[in-house]
Amino acid sequence: MKKINIGDSDIDSLVLRTYESVALLKFYSVGGYRAYECFGDDVEIDKHYEKVFSGESWLQIYDDYGQSYMAHMPQDYMKFDVYRSGDYGCIIHWHN
Repeated sequence: MKKINIGDSDIDSLVLRTYESVALLKFYSVGGYRAYECFGDDVEIDKHYEKVFSGESWLQIYDDYGQSYMAHMPQDYMKFDVYRSGDYGCIIHWHN
């Protein structure tokens, strides 16, 4: 897993978007946000993480200033899940 920047916000939130859904990812402090990004079907997500958003093929994240993350994955990783733990922990998991 590598840690990546997913955006900055003065209103404690980021917007997640796929081709068919949109969701608000709420944080509990202003500033920059990071997430662990992982790939594969053999990845284990700790039980204290909760799945909060899912989609297929691509994910865009928007912060206060515009698009802050964009991923269009090849066929090897066509689905994704976004997990949260508490107010800060975040994982983006790409898998089949």
